[in-house]
Amino acid sequence: MGEASSPRMPTTAATTTAARATTKITRPRRETLRLVRSGAAGVVAMCRSTVPKPPQWSARMDRTAQHRYGALTADQVAALDAAAVAIGVDIAQLMEVAGFQVARLAWTMNGSRPRRLHVVAGHGNNGGDGLVAARHLSAWGCAVTATVHGDPARLAGVVERQGHAAAASGVEVTVSADPRDALAPAGAALVIDALLGTGMTGLPRAGHAAVIAGMRGTILSVDVPSGLNADDGTAAGVAVHAAATCTLTACKQGFWAAASRRWTGTVHVADIGMPRTAWRRCGLGAPSAVRGGAIRRVPLPAIDRR
Repeated sequence: MGEASSPRMPTTAATTTAARATTKITRPRRETLRLVRSGAAGVVAMCRSTVPKPPQWSARMDRTAQHRYGALTADQVAALDAAAVAIGVDIAQLMEVAGFQVARLAWTMNGSRPRRLHVVAGHGNNGGDGLVAARHLSAWGCAVTATVHGDPARLAGVVERQGHAAAASGVEVTVSADPRDALAPAGAALVIDALLGTGMTGLPRAGHAAVIAGMRGTILSVDVPSGLNADDGTAAGVAVHAAATCTLTACKQGFWAAASRRWTGTVHVADIGMPRTAWRRCGLGAPSAVRGGAIRRVPLPAIDRR
């Protein structure tokens, strides 16, 4: 004999409401539920949970990042260069690697395709780095112009040699003390700022200041934006406002000041093969994250806009 069927409960508006009221609601993942009551009726509203804020930059994070990417002063940069020369590594060798790394980053910023570029170089090692970059970019199919700002009669040494090598490789090189000659030609997709390096202190000279003021467009600075103090991240006068900075060997101490981002843009540190012996002679530790020919973007603290 079959089981007796249970009597069917009559359906009423009250029982339907009760059934609805006891319906189990599964909470969606990563969402919160908020009950909004309006009179006797209950309405369930779903609101996406707030994205957690990133942690505040702490002193401990600062020390860890500086260990990984470096925090060199201008004097330490000069000491490392001198130590490298003392053990037989010529500045021109370091310059060749530095310029190649700058060219790699410029190529990436250009969308990894040949485009028109302009290099503004000074008479120092920073200018030599920029001229090496110009030569490599020309070899990769870019239309490259370069202006070495300064008195042509005073151009000498490794920078003069790099200028001749760039010109022989297809770069249109101009040496001129007139700031107007440093202006980027129309259509330049990128300007490489290789005017002043870490050795610059105080106010830029009048000619340099005029060149800096005339730099426009998307700018990639070599080692440090021209006019910026590498030790404290401030500018005593005019300084280049770069979209990115390719700093060499290690990050500079002044870049860890959040205010410096106004001039540096994103900072990438490039390995240029500074010998370990040079680091030891200077009593310094090489940045642990900058090895194997790498170019690393430095996770610098964000600007506090409050």
